[in-house]
Amino acid sequence: MDYNELRVCMQSYTPVEMANKPFYDEEKFQPDNYRDQKAYTNVQKFDLNFQRHSRFTHHRLHMHNFVEFMFMYEGECLNITDTSEVLIHEGEFCIITPGACHVPFVKGENKLVNFCVGMDFLNEFLTHIEDDSKLTIYLKSLRNDSLPKYLRIKSGRNREVFECSERLMIAFLEVEWSGSNVEQKCLFNELLM
Repeated sequence: MDYNELRVCMQSYTPVEMANKPFYDEEKFQPDNYRDQKAYTNVQKFDLNFQRHSRFTHHRLHMHNFVEFMFMYEGECLNITDTSEVLIHEGEFCIITPGACHVPFVKGENKLVNFCVGMDFLNEFLTHIEDDSKLTIYLKSLRNDSLPKYLRIKSGRNREVFECSERLMIAFLEVEWSGSNVEQKCLFNELLM
């Protein structure tokens, strides 16, 4: 898969999106409908995972035991947490800490993807990093309750970060190469660097 094929894939509709699109009403799709929901918990065990956020879908308030790197591939979305809201623009990341209650509010054709990272995998990577960047300090302190529940990375104008994110997406979507798990982990580490 190359970059053009990735763009075609991201423009295509999943079965869930195809089922929801005819019923999607932009006027009724408002952030206020999401603020007072009862949250559910998503517990997973993996090193690194990837998912496309379904368009035209009313997502629920939730929390999880992994770190979620939300990447705004195209357009923008509003991430609503139990304490704040943050607007994520195209090319930017929003890192959600484990246990943070949130819902991404993605309207219409906007395209959001998630890189979901297990704490064991992330901690192993961080043991080899010795810098004092804002990102490193934040990731090393994820269990600290005094930290904000999210960190917005304003990388929208950084072409290198965007292209690395695209390469990582391709590695997840490309299933033909048997060593893709190693490639995925290497590309994710490159993205963090």
